[in-house]
Amino acid sequence: NEKEFLRDREKDQAMRMDKLTNQLQQVLADAQSLAVGRNHAFIEPVHVLSAMLSQHAGSIRPLLQQCKADLQLLTSVVQDSLGSLPTVSGSAGDVHISQDTSRLLNRADKLAQERKDTYLSSELVLLAMLDKSSPVASFLAKAGVTDGALGAAIESMRGLRRKNLAKLLKNTPSISLREPKQESLIPSLVAMMK
Repeated sequence: NEKEFLRDREKDQAMRMDKLTNQLQQVLADAQSLAVGRNHAFIEPVHVLSAMLSQHAGSIRPLLQQCKADLQLLTSVVQDSLGSLPTVSGSAGDVHISQDTSRLLNRADKLAQERKDTYLSSELVLLAMLDKSSPVASFLAKAGVTDGALGAAIESMRGLRRKNLAKLLKNTPSISLREPKQESLIPSLVAMMK
């Protein structure tokens, strides 16, 4: 049956949400909300990029700043692109991931596997956006983002995270999970009673 085949194929292609970082899950949720709010039928890579740029507390803006990207120009180009997407009416909020977005996430997943990362991160999705087949690659290029600069910025950020984690672990005192010996408490209790 064709419906069963398509349903099984969709299951095979579905990305496991537990393999996405919290930041990327939020980006995808924001991209979906953006598509719904603008009456777009599909979540396109430009929705994902727009959601990334809107996250001021995430890692994407600092990475782009480290690459010397023109964030104002990038935001403007992204907004223009969103405005030019076709809209639908009467869809009751039904949006789907476009083929371009699906390919983008697959490219990012491949990058994660090559790096032996456990999770798929927003940083790798941004790096995958620079692939020449990505519809938003030209936006990033226009803003001055290059593959080499972004890759170096990601590695620098990850190195800093590892360094900070190692420093934190080094400076954290050991915690003993053993119960204190009862006999060590008795002299203290006796002294308190006197």
